[in-house]
Amino acid sequence: MYISYQNSSRSSVVNVDDPIVLSFDSHLSFLSYISSASELRQEPYVLETTVSGFSKKPIVSMKSCFCLSLSESIAFHKLPNLETVAVITKAKGANAYSWDDRRDFLCFGFLVVSELFRGRGFVEVRDFGVPDTVKSISWCGDNICLAIRKEYVILNTANGTFSEVFPSGRVSPPLVTSLPSGDLLLGKNIGVFVDQNGKLLQTERICWSEAPTAIVIQNPYAIALFPRRVEVRLLRSPYPLIQTVVLQNIRHLVKSNSAVIVDLDNSAHVLFPVSIGAQIVQLTASGNFEEAIALCKLLPPEDSSLRAAKESSIHTRFAHYLFENGSYEEAMEHILASQVDITHKRRPGIIEKATSEGTEEVISDAVGKSKKSNKGHGVILPLNSGAREMAAILDTALLQALLHTGQSGAAVDLLKGVNYCDVNICEEILMKSKIYSALLELFKSNSMHHEALKLLKQLLEDSKSNQSKTDVTELFSPELIIEYLKPLCRTDPMLVLEYSMLVLESCPTQTIDLFLSGNISADLVNSYLKQHAPNMQGRYLELMMGMNETAVSGNLQNEMLQIYLSEVLDLHAAQSAQQKWDDKDHPPERKKLLSALESISGYNPQTLLKRLPRDALYEERAVILGKMNQHELALSIYVHKFYAPDLALAYCDRIHESISYLPSGKPSSNIYLTLLQIYLNPKKSAKDFAKRIVALGSFKLGGVFVLMDET
Repeated sequence: MYISYQNSSRSSVVNVDDPIVLSFDSHLSFLSYISSASELRQEPYVLETTVSGFSKKPIVSMKSCFCLSLSESIAFHKLPNLETVAVITKAKGANAYSWDDRRDFLCFGFLVVSELFRGRGFVEVRDFGVPDTVKSISWCGDNICLAIRKEYVILNTANGTFSEVFPSGRVSPPLVTSLPSGDLLLGKNIGVFVDQNGKLLQTERICWSEAPTAIVIQNPYAIALFPRRVEVRLLRSPYPLIQTVVLQNIRHLVKSNSAVIVDLDNSAHVLFPVSIGAQIVQLTASGNFEEAIALCKLLPPEDSSLRAAKESSIHTRFAHYLFENGSYEEAMEHILASQVDITHKRRPGIIEKATSEGTEEVISDAVGKSKKSNKGHGVILPLNSGAREMAAILDTALLQALLHTGQSGAAVDLLKGVNYCDVNICEEILMKSKIYSALLELFKSNSMHHEALKLLKQLLEDSKSNQSKTDVTELFSPELIIEYLKPLCRTDPMLVLEYSMLVLESCPTQTIDLFLSGNISADLVNSYLKQHAPNMQGRYLELMMGMNETAVSGNLQNEMLQIYLSEVLDLHAAQSAQQKWDDKDHPPERKKLLSALESISGYNPQTLLKRLPRDALYEERAVILGKMNQHELALSIYVHKFYAPDLALAYCDRIHESISYLPSGKPSSNIYLTLLQIYLNPKKSAKDFAKRIVALGSFKLGGVFVLMDET
């Protein structure tokens, strides 16, 4: 909208309230709406009246509500009939003034004097000596800001002292603009903010395109006047340019309560602000969230509910925008400021409630109560209850947020505790992201142990084949499978045995320690190894014996000796086929078997004796017969077959030192007499040997005759 009027080189708009007052040299014209209105509107204006010769000289400036003119002096006139209220003759020659609406104080400046008057009778309060011409004057709280010489100063009205702010420069006239906060905007092409004491408020500056001739404040905007345009900037760092209005021959810029008048040579343009609500919508849509939030503060008090809703919505959208662009901490600040129902803050209570529901179900199942029987005593909620569903949504979203922000460690911690993450969704995300440690915890927390162990198996195979990434190779070792299996020993021993086969060969000690510490039945372990890993059965039994021999049953001792004997028999068969077997040689396999036969006491010797060949392993046979207390037979083998008198004597020494007794009931010291009888009567001892050995079932009869013939 614009207002046209008769061209005059001295015309200007001096008031933009109702009515609009125009000044033409020393004349005044009043314009008003055709329809009654209390503020500027986009409606036609008509000339209401003209007052000719209102002042002797052209009016320099006017202030609205009442008419305050500055020509030869300062005069106050009451609107609308222009009744003179007061004339301050002392203001003759004043070149600048400022009115304080809050306290009804007037200050004006002369060449070297600044005067202070108070309204309601306009009593002079005080005058201050100023060191130079006052170029500009403005209230700054209870103090006055002056532009004198080439600098801005703050005049303390209480004590009359001056404090320098900063130089104003010599090129352009100084410019002082009061802000709604009571602070000031000083400077020209670069605007500086100072408080009521002249202290710089912030490091930011408003950088205009050039030095403006006037600035008015239409909160939250600063509107600056330039010769051919008007610039609108937001009064918020970084003070962006919001709008530029291009006009020619601009003379004045005047602020109204609801608009801004731009005065040209022969017309005036009214700049109506877009409604705050519409501005908020536009700014939000264009992504200027901070400006939109700032405008929400300007909504009228009667729209408090609307303001809260808009602020919450904008904070939420701003948080989403920041989150998508990686500004996670700032995003969370806006989430908190949105005052929405923040599920994350409620997580402990939701998880506790969901867990409580699950506990009630377990108790109900344990005591055999149905849900119907609990009617009237509190209903047990189903697994898909509201709290459980809320917990699932919460934990799934929280896990996604942690992964999206690169906090995989926090995601693992979340899954280690009580959680209700959606397994299918989270499994897909974690697998795609290759965050296997978190995926393992997801499986574990949902008792999906088969899936977890299959994943570990695959990762272990990838590590061995060098097909996986370096970080996976370093993280997933055989020991990790053992650690995963430890808690399962009591609850699922067969699962432990199944997957322990993956690491038994590479980590035998740790795996067997797993079996022992997990209290898995040794017979069960031995049976499983015998079927699925026979090559590791002996190692397991060896370690069992080494850790706690007394805890190993006779059955397991027999198993171990049978394994040792099988190894020796295989060696005997192979070397006999090559005609390399020597019964007096002691390869490692025979040494191990002989040591076990002598040191272990809980095995069944007869089962071993039946497996011995008739023409070999005589020393093993002698040891076994000794375990059966068949000392005479054992000595006969040492003497007549093995031809080892030293071994026979050593055998007697061992028996003598022991506390064992012969079947005849004679003390063990008679063993030496038995050895002597074998030497003195070899044929009789051979016959006795044949009879007794057949009775023991060690040989077939043909084998006995071989022994007898050879003796």
